[in-house]
Amino acid sequence: MNTLPRYILGFLLSLGLTAVAFWLVQAHMNSVGVLSPEILILALVVLALIQLVVQAVCFLRVGAGTHAAWNTALLSFTFFVVVVIAGWSLWIMSNLTNQTRTAEEIFKSEAIVSSSTHD
Repeated sequence: MNTLPRYILGFLLSLGLTAVAFWLVQAHMNSVGVLSPEILILALVVLALIQLVVQAVCFLRVGAGTHAAWNTALLSFTFFVVVVIAGWSLWIMSNLTNQTRTAEEIFKSEAIVSSSTHD
């Protein structure tokens, strides 16, 4: 496939996928309730992965050329690193959320400490 038709196809597919994702979120926000929140998130993730593949194939030309295997392996490793970093970040934030105290707990503990020191 020539470069220009590939770019046009990639652009149209990306535009269509983005429009579908936008419509799903707008329908959900306007209380039309097309999908449940869990299914909506799953649909958005699937659309994002399809968008990733479309852009990798049409714009980055993954799988084309003389070094297709190396390009695909490099992109796969990059994707793995991003997933690991994002996963660790979410895990750290989740643990911090579970281990921090609320403002109410802090105020209660300070009230106990301050009242016991003034007696």
